[in-house]
Amino acid sequence: MNTNHLTTFFENEIKTTALLILSQLAGLVLWPLSIITPLFIWLTFKDQYSMVDYYGKQILNFSLHILIVFVAAIILMSVHPYYGATIILPALISITFNIICLIKICKGQKFHFPYTFKIIKGL
Repeated sequence: MNTNHLTTFFENEIKTTALLILSQLAGLVLWPLSIITPLFIWLTFKDQYSMVDYYGKQILNFSLHILIVFVAAIILMSVHPYYGATIILPALISITFNIICLIKICKGQKFHFPYTFKIIKGL
């Protein structure tokens, strides 16, 4: 019975972490959700699951990085309309790295989002 409880704990930890990673994609619908939703999940479960604490900081740093790239794309687009295609770049980066991270988590491997600033410390 003790082993079953431990297995359930790890399954819940992986499911909660996967939800945390996928919640960042809510920003594709409404951009503030890419920060608010992971922040809520991280603050709720960070003390309960170590994986959520680790990936919560990762995904929040990544979300802030994507926001910076999005602002840079808007500035480029305002300089010249030809650069309008760069507005798609943050969404493609976000989707790609979230899917890679989700696959790594399900395989039990660690993943670190590349090229992100460590705005939230403790990584």
